[in-house]
Amino acid sequence: MIIYRGLKIQFKKEKSSKQSIGSKISLKNVTVIIPFRNELKNLPKLIESIENQKQLPAHFIFVNDHSDDTSEQLLTKLNPIINYRILNLPIDQIGKKRAIRHGIENAKTDLILTMDADLTFNSTYFSSLENLQKKDMLIVPVIMKGEKGLQKFYEFDYAAANAINSSIAGLKRPFIASGANLLFKKNCFLKYDSFDDHKSYSSGDDIFLLRDFQKNNCSVELITDLSNAVYTSTPEALKTFLEQRIRWIGKGRKVNDSLSNTLAFFALIFHTSFVIAVVYLLANDSILYAFLTVGFKTGIDMYTYLPYFQRIQRVKTWLIIPISNFIYPIYILVLIVMTTFTSPDWKGRNIYK
Repeated sequence: MIIYRGLKIQFKKEKSSKQSIGSKISLKNVTVIIPFRNELKNLPKLIESIENQKQLPAHFIFVNDHSDDTSEQLLTKLNPIINYRILNLPIDQIGKKRAIRHGIENAKTDLILTMDADLTFNSTYFSSLENLQKKDMLIVPVIMKGEKGLQKFYEFDYAAANAINSSIAGLKRPFIASGANLLFKKNCFLKYDSFDDHKSYSSGDDIFLLRDFQKNNCSVELITDLSNAVYTSTPEALKTFLEQRIRWIGKGRKVNDSLSNTLAFFALIFHTSFVIAVVYLLANDSILYAFLTVGFKTGIDMYTYLPYFQRIQRVKTWLIIPISNFIYPIYILVLIVMTTFTSPDWKGRNIYK
């Protein structure tokens, strides 16, 4: 069964004997696993968010992925009333995916919540999780925030992808997930994880794990309630943003999900057709029709995306849609070129090693 709750409607598509109906999450059964590598800049805000919580999960496990800064020492200053451990990833293992698995191996609870080290969340975040029905996997909201300039476009790009994911989840199934806020059953992970198929790819584990659960008819639910959301900042530099997107594209290619591939193909055709139409009209001095074409597409985009942006309370970001229509063609072209000719790094490592 896959249920979309974003617009208070439910679409039941699959049957699964694996789900426990009517059982809500208990924080006593949750271990939070947070891999980190050189996160000295981001950890203070995460620590503050954790220490401000009204309720806490059973356990936190921080997994140090060979940091060469003082991130580990900073974590030792966590309030001692918090039940946590800091583990060091073995010297012969590297990468976020292995760090997550190392944490899971040491977890004692039935439920695992993976998070990133650069997050913030409100003081009722953990207590709000107890309002959710237990599933094999819960895809919980991650909201990206940009401060100014191009960062607002970065935010819009991320939110737009999640808006599409929310809509498609209601009709069929979610096709993306973020390991920054992903809750799942440990026993399902141990049973269905296909790590050997993608262990050479050092980037995150979220999309791979989602497809493992879906292929095995596990119960997956997409949550869009802001009370369950965590927040992260957009990349600051254009180069960092593009490398991040290339990593995500690489993960998508490796997973080779037919639904994701189909959506990407139609998005490419849609944006390309729009650009060709506008260029053609301008070349033939049909300025009015070019203007109307741009206005028509902008109107459709703004109408389509508005409910989601209202739901995540990012309406100001929604307002950049008219500008994004001119940025996207260049953005897509740059991604195609970079994906073809570059191999991005992540945390100082090549993601394909």
